[in-house]
Amino acid sequence: MEAAALRASLTDDARGERPLFRVLADELAERIREGELAADTRLPAERTLARQLAVSRGTVVAAYDELRAAGLVATRQGSGTVVARGHTTLSGPREAELARLLRSDHGLTSLMTPGTAIDMRAAHLPDLRDLPAAAFDLAPVVPDLLRSHGYHRDGTDRLRIAIASHLTRTDRPTSPEEILVTTGAQQAIWLVVCLLVERGGTVVVPELCYPGALDALRSTDARIRSVPVGPRGVDVDALDRIVRTEQPRLVYLDPTAQNPTGRTMPAHARRRLVRLAPEWSTLVVEDNTLAPIHLGNPPPPSLSAIAGEAGGELPVMTVGSASKWLWGGLRVGWIRGPGPLLERLARMKAVMDLASSVPGQIIAARLLDDADTILAGRLVEVRRRYDALADSVSQLLPDWEWTEPDGGLSLWVRLPDGASSFDLVAEASRNGVAVAPGPVSSTESRHVDHLRLPYCQPPDVAREAVARLARSWDEVRRRHTGLAPAARV
Repeated sequence: MEAAALRASLTDDARGERPLFRVLADELAERIREGELAADTRLPAERTLARQLAVSRGTVVAAYDELRAAGLVATRQGSGTVVARGHTTLSGPREAELARLLRSDHGLTSLMTPGTAIDMRAAHLPDLRDLPAAAFDLAPVVPDLLRSHGYHRDGTDRLRIAIASHLTRTDRPTSPEEILVTTGAQQAIWLVVCLLVERGGTVVVPELCYPGALDALRSTDARIRSVPVGPRGVDVDALDRIVRTEQPRLVYLDPTAQNPTGRTMPAHARRRLVRLAPEWSTLVVEDNTLAPIHLGNPPPPSLSAIAGEAGGELPVMTVGSASKWLWGGLRVGWIRGPGPLLERLARMKAVMDLASSVPGQIIAARLLDDADTILAGRLVEVRRRYDALADSVSQLLPDWEWTEPDGGLSLWVRLPDGASSFDLVAEASRNGVAVAPGPVSSTESRHVDHLRLPYCQPPDVAREAVARLARSWDEVRRRHTGLAPAARV
């Protein structure tokens, strides 16, 4: 049971009319009825939960009493307070864990929940209106589509050729046989994790990480070990020590435009990693989903490309996607890797969905043929939206701290005075703007004093969102620190 999520719920209701103990009791009751807390699950001791939630022990005692009166929990000698049986259709700890992971306020799904507020959670480029309309005209290919069964397990030949050509131009020589088309990068990551990581197996990831990758790992009960992320990305020396000690089955990295920090690992650190990795007996998954999106100079060559230039082969699989820099609705991603491993992944993908949608693959192939021109225009728009958000934050929230990212689509913002992003998220929601708290991007639910703030909205919308965040921040400061609102320029 995550105390951080409970605390956010309590904060969100802090100005409501219900007593705090009843808010806590209702939140726990919901988790029990939804199956997030399975039968026989032991709840935290009263003092422990009170300390984690920053409430009085009496509040927890009263909440537990409410649950006891409703028959939802029971007190057992030697076991403390446990969830009673018969209140959920879910039958055991595994189902309860998945229910917890897939709650709308946790992980990747928390960034996708629809709402009426200005959405500053998910990081994606604008819609497809600035993409060439001809790419979406399927009428000329309809006759051929009607004569085809439509099942292309590895992806259509046309798209695999287009992806291979794109990677050959931008990364390293690639053949279509090295490509498996997936339904977005999220499916690619999940397939690799499910195939290669046994239940309870160890995986090493950056301590700050893409929420979708974390959810994929957690859903397989992987044992996650994290490596620090510094000003220039992952600490390679720390990564080497952790891998040699833990001997993981998999290392997941996003060295270019690292999510959420936007930092890019420099070329010298990449070369060092490439020299070290063959000694690890560990597969490296290099996620290049955000690599095409940079704010200044193009990034260094990928890990795989550096290994190829040196005449060696790094034990690496590359994940890519058209979702971030073309259009998310295409749901087209890919894995590049060695044939035998790719074949096993393709078989697993076929069990999941038989094959990805053909119309989306046709459109993606056409767009990839013109990728250089499209990306150049989109990078101009990314820079425009970044400048609008960054200028607004600097003007209206001058005490917030961040470093300009090298690329990607979000700012990694630190709140002053150790303030809680959960408190700000709750207040911002009341002011009509949705933002993601820092722990969503943390392997250990740390960085409570951080926000991931995407620069994906049009400039006028971004400015309004920051104005609402500024009002929300003033209220958080007033309520929790006693400080006066910051001066506005």
